[in-house]
Amino acid sequence: MKTNLKFLTLLTLVIAYHFNYAQTLDARKELIITLSDKSIVKVYKKAESFDEASNEYYSLPSHLKFSLNNDKQQEFSFITYHDDQGNQNSVLHFLVSWGLTKSQRNEVQKLLEKKVGENARFMGSVLPEIDQNHTKVKISGDSNLTSILKNSATSIGRTTTFPHSKSASSFKLSINDSKSFEEALKRNKKELKKLFLSMNFNIQFKGKNGYGISKEPYQLQENIYTLLNQ
Repeated sequence: MKTNLKFLTLLTLVIAYHFNYAQTLDARKELIITLSDKSIVKVYKKAESFDEASNEYYSLPSHLKFSLNNDKQQEFSFITYHDDQGNQNSVLHFLVSWGLTKSQRNEVQKLLEKKVGENARFMGSVLPEIDQNHTKVKISGDSNLTSILKNSATSIGRTTTFPHSKSASSFKLSINDSKSFEEALKRNKKELKKLFLSMNFNIQFKGKNGYGISKEPYQLQENIYTLLNQ
């Protein structure tokens, strides 16, 4: 009985150890890869355990975007309407996601092989954890539109931890806010460049602070103007 208990305890520890390394990145093995579209991908080698040498590489979450529908159109809508008094109001709705396209993943693989050798294997994005202090899509920036969206939100989508998973947010804008946002969408790119959407994660690293394993905060962020013009 004691032997079985010791075996089960040892097995549990081994499984826990390997699980701990399954999505752990080696902070000392960072590569910056620039794709043909000029976008940047940060890639890290998987942290090696005591009995495993790895040639696997993972990227940090990247390429925040408005999701595309079946017609390949951005899922971003701003609809104006008039109430019974004839005042203009509006509803804003968008879906955001993140992640590399198939062609971008293939390009990362080819560039990775050039940098570190043909045995390198790009595994896609690391599986991040949601930052529990910021579990939803964050709206920020110095734009006047920032407070408009924060005050008019009817629902804010949660941060997503899987590539291409969609997160939906909706807003109901009053008469004055509706006009301000409509004007910005039509001709005020300066304000749109100062309005940001972001998702906040924790990423597990080895060697970030010494030789131990730590969870480090990571923010994926982009301004509305760039998102609308991708």
